[in-house]
Amino acid sequence: MNSPQPTPPDAANPPPAPATPAAPAKTRWRWPQWLESQKTTLEVVQSAVTIVALVAGGFWFVAQGSWRASRLAMEQSITHVPLNASNNLLLVRVKLKNEGSVAIRLTKMHSRIQVLEPAERMVLDALDAGTSPPIAGATGDWPIAAQRIVSTERTIEPGGQDTVEFSYFIPQVVGSIRSEVYFGREGQPAWTDIDLYAFATGRLGLKKEEGK
Repeated sequence: MNSPQPTPPDAANPPPAPATPAAPAKTRWRWPQWLESQKTTLEVVQSAVTIVALVAGGFWFVAQGSWRASRLAMEQSITHVPLNASNNLLLVRVKLKNEGSVAIRLTKMHSRIQVLEPAERMVLDALDAGTSPPIAGATGDWPIAAQRIVSTERTIEPGGQDTVEFSYFIPQVVGSIRSEVYFGREGQPAWTDIDLYAFATGRLGLKKEEGK
């Protein structure tokens, strides 16, 4: 009697392969919670600082370009009339012309009159001693006879002109003066013009004489 033989596996339907155990999931490292919040804050601050730096750089670039394109020509005209035996009325007229390519907005005007003659004792002593007077390039060494500081709102368009006048009472004992005018604007370099004037001749001592 023949014993039953095991049925061979069907080649078309092989038995399922044993299951492979799944690999353990990798754990992603994360910042601790207290560091995560500080890291986010630092990133926000860094972004804000970068934006501020870019904006400031842009304003600086525009301001520098505006200053380079700004050209203000100034010309003083000075005259006087005797008022009585003791005083003269001095008139300083300043002609302004915008020779640049952008509008100029002036916010401050300053006119200062300094006495050259009669000269200070220290100046005369230095001259008598054959040394240079301590006045080269310094305005503070000449006594101030009068000055005006005026806040203003003046805009001069490209090619435009304007005229500003300052008047002073000056004692007749004063023989000659130094006239300095200053025109400034907020946050920008200013323009300055200097001239000399002699009461005896009624003539300017710098540009007017050079132009003749």
